[in-house]
Amino acid sequence: MKKLLVIITLVLVSAFIFAGLKDVPENHWAYDSVMMLQKAGIVTGYPDGTFRGVNNVTRYELAVFLARVMDLLEKDIQKVMVTVDVHENDIAALYEITGSLKKALANAVTKEEVEVLSKRLDVIDKDVIRIYEALSKKVSADDVEKMVNDSVDSINGQIEFLYKKITVSEENSKKYVDEKYNELAGKLLNVETNVNNAIPMLRNLVYQNAESIKNVDKKLVKYINVKMQSVDRKLKDVEEIKEFAQFNTDTLNGLAAKLGEVEYALRKQIEGVKKDVESVKKDVEGVKVATEENKKALETKAGKDELDAVAKKADSANTLSIVGLILGIVGVGLGVYAAFVKP
Repeated sequence: MKKLLVIITLVLVSAFIFAGLKDVPENHWAYDSVMMLQKAGIVTGYPDGTFRGVNNVTRYELAVFLARVMDLLEKDIQKVMVTVDVHENDIAALYEITGSLKKALANAVTKEEVEVLSKRLDVIDKDVIRIYEALSKKVSADDVEKMVNDSVDSINGQIEFLYKKITVSEENSKKYVDEKYNELAGKLLNVETNVNNAIPMLRNLVYQNAESIKNVDKKLVKYINVKMQSVDRKLKDVEEIKEFAQFNTDTLNGLAAKLGEVEYALRKQIEGVKKDVESVKKDVEGVKVATEENKKALETKAGKDELDAVAKKADSANTLSIVGLILGIVGVGLGVYAAFVKP
């Protein structure tokens, strides 16, 4: 039972981790615990032979661990119950033996045989007292079983010896027999008392262990509830993250649609600007042609001053064309800015 409690404690402390070998070196602080759990069959490693001690535990894995622990508990409880049943049978046999001894001692025996009987009963009494003291210290079920079995074997040997030595003899002194009979009866009474005290002790040991197992079950249930709440919180966080991601996706889709509208409007404005530029180019070409024609005409009809005046007019026309082109480009930029800024 002590070993079982140690295993349960290790399961709780290790937080139900997987057992493995490759990534758990011998100098690791949890190496002994992991090996003990693996040997008990409570945890096993991954197929690749790793332990992965830092991984989280799923509900499925937790259910497997608890099932294995409960199976071990059930087996140990069955062992304890069988041990108690065996001991109760032995104690019942002791009652029958003491009754037979009383009946046999009702007849007279020799002085030497009475002395031998007295010594044998002293040995039996010491064996029963030793069992009682061992139970008082709450030793493990295996230790109690071994101790009781050894004592029963010793008692059976003594009883066989007593049966061989007990013979009917009417020649002994009645007074001496009565005194020794009373002495033996007192010792037998002590044996019965010790046996009676040992039976409740055995039962109390079983009940106490059963109570400890119940407490362990309660702790396991409480621990499972805490883990389940933690998992629920994590699932809730995941749902919130999904909702936030969906919100971001919707926002991005809206921005993409808006960007498409802006791109379409920008293309329209660029096409308009291109048309304006083509128109301006045509006007500039017309101005150049007119300027050349005027220049030629003036070369024949006018002097230098007139030519300069015409050239200035041509330059003014070119300047106005360029200014118009720049204003068109600025208008396109303002349209794009307004499209992005507009909510």
